[in-house]
Amino acid sequence: DPDLAKRMDQVLIARRRMNLPIALGILNGVVHDFPTYAEGWNQRATVFYLLHDFPRALADIDKVLEFEPRHFGALSGRALIHLALNQRGLALRDISAALALHPFLAEKALFPELLDDITHI
Repeated sequence: DPDLAKRMDQVLIARRRMNLPIALGILNGVVHDFPTYAEGWNQRATVFYLLHDFPRALADIDKVLEFEPRHFGALSGRALIHLALNQRGLALRDISAALALHPFLAEKALFPELLDDITHI
């Protein structure tokens, strides 16, 4: 959809400029007008995360995973939120699920217990 693509481009520009209120406003319209578009919910969850509004970020991540259960970005984002809330067990659950889909996520480094042993010769 050309309108959706234009709005998502505007969101990315606003996020790059750290104009989070503008990005949020656009994304509110996206999730309203395209309620089954998982990436709209994911981008809004990211903005809520950047605003430290973790309850709303988690609610949007639930929507992402409802439409796209294999969305490793949403799973790793939820892991980061759980880390910020000192919920390491939940964070490990989510990062493990994300790594099962994408084993090379940079967020893996935040979990030393998941790092592979490396043999040095």
